[in-house]
Amino acid sequence: MSLRMIERSKRSWLPAGALKAGVFMVVLGACGGGGVTDTPPPVGRDTTISGGGVVQRTSLTVRVAVDPEDLALTNQAGVSTTGLTVRLAKTGASGEAMSAVTDATGHARFEQLLEGLYQVTVERALTVTEVGKLMPADRDRSVLAGGAQVVLTPPAPSTIVVSAVISRRGSLVISEVYGHTAIVANMSYGWAHYYEIQNASDTTIYLDGLLLFRDPPNYREAFTGGVPCSVNEPMRSDSTAVWAHRILRFPGSGREFPLPAGAFSVIALDALNHRMATGADLPDLSKASFEEFATDADIDNAFAANMVRVTASSGLATRGSAIGSGNMIGIALGIARDTFGLQRATATNGAQNTRFSVWRIPREAILDVAGFDLPTEKFMSLGAYAAGLRKCLPWAPSVFERAPSLLFDIDLNRALRRRSIGRSASGVEILQRTRTGARDFEVAPPLRRSLDK
Repeated sequence: MSLRMIERSKRSWLPAGALKAGVFMVVLGACGGGGVTDTPPPVGRDTTISGGGVVQRTSLTVRVAVDPEDLALTNQAGVSTTGLTVRLAKTGASGEAMSAVTDATGHARFEQLLEGLYQVTVERALTVTEVGKLMPADRDRSVLAGGAQVVLTPPAPSTIVVSAVISRRGSLVISEVYGHTAIVANMSYGWAHYYEIQNASDTTIYLDGLLLFRDPPNYREAFTGGVPCSVNEPMRSDSTAVWAHRILRFPGSGREFPLPAGAFSVIALDALNHRMATGADLPDLSKASFEEFATDADIDNAFAANMVRVTASSGLATRGSAIGSGNMIGIALGIARDTFGLQRATATNGAQNTRFSVWRIPREAILDVAGFDLPTEKFMSLGAYAAGLRKCLPWAPSVFERAPSLLFDIDLNRALRRRSIGRSASGVEILQRTRTGARDFEVAPPLRRSLDK
């Protein structure tokens, strides 16, 4: 069973009120599991958890280093790795993340840590004085951030290097995703999902022919004693490309769909007013610019251009594919399609042990990538976790995603929005983009930048 199915936990998919006659699909899941709260004991002592038993602990040393591609910029601004706040969050642990400050050599140390998977992040905003030392063309780069994930196995101490980069505007960026699944008439309704993109440049971009893609479902998970992480390791660790499972193409022949500088565009699963259709607190996507359209069972909004399915199936009840956790989502140039036939492979779903086709999206064609996964406590609470489901590391190569946003929760009626860090001299809103989803994205009300502005 896929992790997305497990997330939905014994729910079925409900067609859009009386507007669409759809197919009901029942998905089963389980509940249970949990984690141990990490409250460090006095130095030099172990701690005893309820139920008995001594828990071993370990230490972690984090060295923060500026990525080589940004050393010239940070040196010019006078930014060092001293005095940075490093945050450490353990999968399944309750409470606030731990933090430590780097010393004169860029090192931060954490003591008395439990066994488990941890996410390490660091972020530092440049001051006005520091930004002023940069060349005018570089003054929109005002945040230094980085992240990584690490598995700790007590009692052996561990060391990890976190490479921090300066935020870059890019051209087209994934600005927001919404994957909330509402409960309507005691059933699950997941057709209000959408992607939002922004033209982060200072000139108009034509969307015609560009690709919107995401990588395979659940190939970052593996069951103990079952499908090993090594099965998908070559693709998951490929720093030259993203191996995509679902690829959509923007329609148009070249100059039909312009996106002005700084503007946002919404790609809906279904471009309709979901609030009116269901009576639930869901977004009105009737004014979305694009939508998925699968079969005649789907309503076609004449005012929303239909995305072209390149490698994608017709999805849920033949109405398109819902957004799920554990994926990298990206935008790429249409030239990536030239090599699809030659660079096709097979990936394995680590939760189900099923196989499916993937296609290579070369790094040089990728405009933006963002990674999203379940909150750690949500993953730990799944019955599948208790049955041996584990995350595979690295989650993705650092050239694409250093530490994913662990905020994707289908039960939360909020969007995951890329953080704003100001505006350019021409008035374009600058969104944070450091290839560190854990720092770049935040939970926010949906569509405040686009349809609901």
